[in-house]
Parts: sequence; structure tokens; C-alpha cells
Amino acid sequence: MSRRLWLALLTLTIALLVGGIVLWLLNRPTRPLPPTLPVDQPPAPVVRQASPVPEEDIAAWINRNPVPRAALMQRQAVDRALNTLLGLPTDDEATSLDRLLNEALVVQAAQAAGFTVSPEFALAERNALLAAYGKSEAELDAALQAEDLSLTAFDAYFMQLLTVRDFTAIQAAAQGITSEAYILGLREANDVQIAARGMAAASTATIPPEPPATLPPTLAPTATPTPLPTPDEPRGVANGQRAPDFTLTTLEGNSLTLDALLGQPVVLSFWVTWCGHCRAQTPLLVDAHTRYGADVHFVGVNVREAQDAVQSYMTGQGIAYPIVLDADGAIAQLYQISGFPTTYFLNAEGRIVARQIGQLNPQIFDQYLDLAQQ
Repeated sequence: MSRRLWLALLTLTIALLVGGIVLWLLNRPTRPLPPTLPVDQPPAPVVRQASPVPEEDIAAWINRNPVPRAALMQRQAVDRALNTLLGLPTDDEATSLDRLLNEALVVQAAQAAGFTVSPEFALAERNALLAAYGKSEAELDAALQAEDLSLTAFDAYFMQLLTVRDFTAIQAAAQGITSEAYILGLREANDVQIAARGMAAASTATIPPEPPATLPPTLAPTATPTPLPTPDEPRGVANGQRAPDFTLTTLEGNSLTLDALLGQPVVLSFWVTWCGHCRAQTPLLVDAHTRYGADVHFVGVNVREAQDAVQSYMTGQGIAYPIVLDADGAIAQLYQISGFPTTYFLNAEGRIVARQIGQLNPQIFDQYLDLAQQ
């Protein structure tokens, strides 16, 4: 086999195994997991002989195996096609590479555990994605052709993304950690290196810079008490940090200040009425508020919608917990909201113990609420 053909096959294989569309995928619930699937442990690094890909054509290495820049370009082409079609923002190169590497590690772990999704499931999810944005398969095909991509290649790419999404969520829940902490474990257990050609920033683009901050309190040393909050303590949206304070107006015209809720855990959910997954999550929150509302504060933050539309939805869904209006989206930006719904779980001291981007299911909700109540 010629060297050029070998490189083309390698590039195509990697491109199909990794990809984007994280924003929409994180808004989809995971599929049920067979009870016999083993809990994954981060794989030990595997050292192999480096491939003879020219160094200038390499974007990164995973366990000394090259990730060609052509694979990164392929990923960005798919992202451009789909995100242009759906009107979504496209990641910069550093973020694209970082996510490509994270997804490659998850795919490796999923394959080792024998976990995959079926083509039928992937097709249903792809059709659901298009339907959610009012787009057709023909429009998707045209957008892909504009980037010299085929629908068949996209479907293979999309099936791998679903594997990454579901396997990560399942493993994180089984181990009692966040998805970010699970991926961080994979990064630490493998030798991942970014090529020096202007891509150094990618190594930390989607992984929190301080690993301990991604771990829930149950994994921290029990002998060290959680520090009490101080007025000048920095705020942030990483696990362990005090959540940024805000004051917003409820639908009834009252002011609600987050710090005034200290003393009880808080479930803080950012949402919009036009989001199907927000609508699907609403009954879970309404039920949870009925069961836990005496001991836990529930707050819904509606982002950039008219009060009448929000009031109508709140009444129709029987929402009894307060809904505040983030009319200009400033608080959503402060909390780095990139998709709806996004739900933060805070403990009684106002510290973040978990964040869920996308629809919660009852099992994950209960696990996160337990963390907030500890």
C-alpha cells in the first residue's frame, strides 16, 4: 500500500471516530445501560512505535500515536457544515482539537468495555436533531456536500459521538463523579501531547485547570473540612467554588438574591420555553420540588424571554418554585451557559458540587442532590 493511501485511510478512520456537535448532544438524555456493563477504569498508557507521519502534519499524539492535522481539519469541516445549517457557533481550532482528543480517549475506553450504539439508534437521534431545528435530511446532505463530505461519513461520525456522550455519562454516574472528572481521569492516565505548532492552548481548553476542583466532596479527604465562605472569596463556576451571586426579579415582581438562599442546598436551572429538553425536564423538577422543597431551594432562571410567555408556561406546567428572568442573558453568560437546560447544584454554603448540561434523568438528579445535601 502506498504511503499516500495509508495516510488517507488513517486520516479517514480518525476523522470518523471523533467529532463535534457537543452543544446539541449534551441536551439529549443518555440511553439505558445494560446492568452487566462493567464500570470503566482509565486505561493504562500503551506505548507504540510512532507512525511515520511527517511531524509538520501532526496535531497531537495519544500514547505516541499521531493524530494528523487532517483529522482535525475533517472534524472542523463537519462542525462547520452542521453548525452553519443549525445556526450554532463553531469552536475555534484549539477547542476543536481538545475535544477531538477527549472523544478519542472515550471511544478507546468504550471499545474496551464493548459499549457502542446501534445504527438504528444513531439514525433516530440524527432525525431528532434535524426535527428539533426544522431541517431535513436533504438540507443536511447539501450542507455536507458544501464541505466535500458525504452523508454516510457523517452518520458514522455521529454514531461515534453518541457513543462518547452515553458512555461518558454512564461511567461518571457509576463512579459517582462528574463527566468532567471522568474525562480528566482519562487524560491523566494516558500520554496526551499537543504539537507545538500554535496548539498548546488546546491542552486545557475543556478540562478544568485544577483537577481537584472537578471532584465531588465525597472524593476529597474527609479530615479537611470545607472552608467557610468569606466575603472576599473569589467566585466561579467550577466544582468547589462559590457560585456567583446575582439578584433577579421573579415573575411576581419580587427580587431574589442567590446569597440570601444560603443555609440550604440550591438547584439552579437555566432554561427557555422553546427548548424541548427543558420541557421534558420540567416534570422532574416539579416533582423534586414537591418532595424536597422544604429542605432545598429550587430556582429556575429563564433566559431572554418575554414575561408573558414564561408566565403562561409556568402556569401550564404547575411550577411552584420561583422563576426569575434573566432578560439580557447577563447571568447566563456569568454562569457560562452554552446549552439548555443547564442545572447547577449548590450546597448550603453556596458552593457548586455538580453541573449538568442537558436534560437530567431521575438517577443523576438524585446523585447530584445527595452531593449538595452532604
